[in-house]
Amino acid sequence: MYDKYGKAQEYVLNELTQTKTVFDRNGNPKCDVNYEGTEIAWYHYNDKGNLTEKVDWHNNVTSYDPAKGVMTRPKTSSATS
Repeated sequence: MYDKYGKAQEYVLNELTQTKTVFDRNGNPKCDVNYEGTEIAWYHYNDKGNLTEKVDWHNNVTSYDPAKGVMTRPKTSSATS
């Protein structure tokens, strides 16, 4: 979904789960929101603005590997193990 003027992407909707990935003004993912409107995951960036990791509401961390250009397997928190 784009903003009023069609210049900036506001979110992408996953039609299967009805989860939205919300984007900031620069077009970077900011968070994931479920169908109830609850934020369920957050994207973290380094000082240069590069994606470093995604953390979900269970504190599972999925790291971004810039060398391969993919998200790596989640590291589960000790609270959920």
